[in-house]
Amino acid sequence: MIIRRTRLDQSRAPIYEALEHFRRMRVVPFDVPGHKRGRGNPELTRFLGQQCVDVDVNSMKPLDNLCHPVSVIRDAEDLAADAFGAAHAFLMVGGTTSSVQSMVLTACKRGDEIILPRNVHKSVINALVLCGAVPVYVNPGWTSIWASPWVCAWRRWPGPSTNTPRRWRCW
Repeated sequence: MIIRRTRLDQSRAPIYEALEHFRRMRVVPFDVPGHKRGRGNPELTRFLGQQCVDVDVNSMKPLDNLCHPVSVIRDAEDLAADAFGAAHAFLMVGGTTSSVQSMVLTACKRGDEIILPRNVHKSVINALVLCGAVPVYVNPGWTSIWASPWVCAWRRWPGPSTNTPRRWRCW
C-alpha cells in the first residue's frame, strides 16, 4: 500500500494539460476519430464546438495509455486517489456499467455472498452471472452523511474454523 505523506497539487489536470499541449503541436491525425479535429465534419464542430473536437483524439504515446498508464493518466489517477484518500484510483472509459462490473468482478468470486439492494442496477446482476457470486438482497439504505445510496458486500475469508470473520466493503 502506498502511504502519501504530502498532498498532491489538486489544481492540476494532467490529462487536460496533455491534450492542450498536443493541440498546440498541430499534429495532423491520420487515424480515428474521422472528423479530423472538426475539418471532416463541420456539422459536428458547430454542434460540439471547436474546442471539443480539437482535443477529441485517439490514445497515443504523448497522451498515455489507459491499459498501462505511465504518465499523464497515471498522474491523474494519483491525484484522484489523493483527493479521495485512497491508496489507488483507476480511470474508466466504458461508462458506469463497465465500472460497476469491474468493481464486482474484482471484489467477488464464485460462491461469495454479496449484500445488494433490491433495486440494484442490472449491470451488477450481469457481473454476478459472470463471477458466480450469490446475491443477498436487502431493502435499499440511505446515508445522510453523503446523501447517497450505499451498498455493502462481505465475503468469507479462509480461516482455521467455521467461525471465520467476515470483512465488509461498502461503496
